[in-house]
Amino acid sequence: MSPIWHRNDGVLGEQLVQQLSRELGLDVKVLQNNSKHGVDLYHYDPVKNEYMVIEVKSSWAGNYRLSKDQQKGPKAYLSAQADKAAGGQGFWDPKNTPPGIKADGEEVVDRIRGIYGAPATVRGIKMEVAIPKTSESGIPSLTLKEWR
Repeated sequence: MSPIWHRNDGVLGEQLVQQLSRELGLDVKVLQNNSKHGVDLYHYDPVKNEYMVIEVKSSWAGNYRLSKDQQKGPKAYLSAQADKAAGGQGFWDPKNTPPGIKADGEEVVDRIRGIYGAPATVRGIKMEVAIPKTSESGIPSLTLKEWR
């Protein structure tokens, strides 16, 4: 398995992590606009009242850096992206998002703010996906790291 011209590393990595998460029994969702900007994957555990945010960084060159906004931490990043989705403006207008993203954003915002009771906690996981170079074949490797 290898990417095509390194342009789809991120998509490939996100698909692999999404498949793995589902195989592990996690009901994961995405909170992204049609440009694929936003939260790669998240899972809400109603028993713990906790969000798990999974940020996927894929690379054939070993570059797994978080963006400036992601460096603020998983709670700040999830909150900011959910606010954008709930607001439904610009790139987050419902015509620029998959169905249900605005409602999902509103639910995340409400749970983090404690509208339904105690505010939800947020923990982050960064999945680093090493993709084989285009000239090589092989199996992607995944490294799980805590994201704070």
